[in-house]
Amino acid sequence: MKNNQVIFCTIKGSTIKKFLIVECLTGTGFYYAAKIISSSVLIGMISSMVGTETIKKLSKCLEKSRIKLVSKHPLHFYTKKEHEQP
Repeated sequence: MKNNQVIFCTIKGSTIKKFLIVECLTGTGFYYAAKIISSSVLIGMISSMVGTETIKKLSKCLEKSRIKLVSKHPLHFYTKKEHEQP
């Protein structure tokens, strides 16, 4: 007897958008810019990889330090550190 199992994986639409924008469009832009400047495919490939990884790391750092809306008042913003202090 076979144990038939079906596994469903869900992916958020924002994850797909982020992948398409960062990996495909930005990576291609870095590749062609470096290739035009240096006339080297290898330098273009390396700059594409380094550029996309740098953008991903910067976006993660910005998400961590982003100011969040915690109050119900629309004009009252403060950071997590301010919120944690007594």
